[in-house]
Amino acid sequence: MTSGFADTRLGKILINHFLGDDGDLIPATIANVFRAMEDRDMTHRLPSLTVPTMVVNGEHDLSLTSGRRTAGLVPDARHYVLPGAGHVCNYEDPDAFNDVLGDFLEDAGW
Repeated sequence: MTSGFADTRLGKILINHFLGDDGDLIPATIANVFRAMEDRDMTHRLPSLTVPTMVVNGEHDLSLTSGRRTAGLVPDARHYVLPGAGHVCNYEDPDAFNDVLGDFLEDAGW
C-alpha cells in the first residue's frame, strides 16, 4: 500500500490538531480510516450524480490530478484550484475557499 495523506507531515499535524485530547479517536484510528478510503474506488458512480457538484483542490495538493479527474467524471461539475494552498485548502486559505464556495452556491441558485 502506498503512503497517503494521513502519513504526510501535514496529515499528522491536522490529525493531532482536530483530535485534541479525545482518547477515543487516536491518530492511528483516523489514519486507518483515511487508508480505507484510499482503497475504495467509487469513480464508476460519479457520472450518475445529478446534483450541483464542486471539487476544490489547492495548487500544491497531492490529489490535484485526482480532483481534476473527479470533476471531469461528474456531469457539469465545477473544479476550483486555490493558488498557494495544499490539500486542506479550506483550512489553509479559508477566505479563498469561502469565495469559491459562495460563487458556486450562488451559481447553483442557493
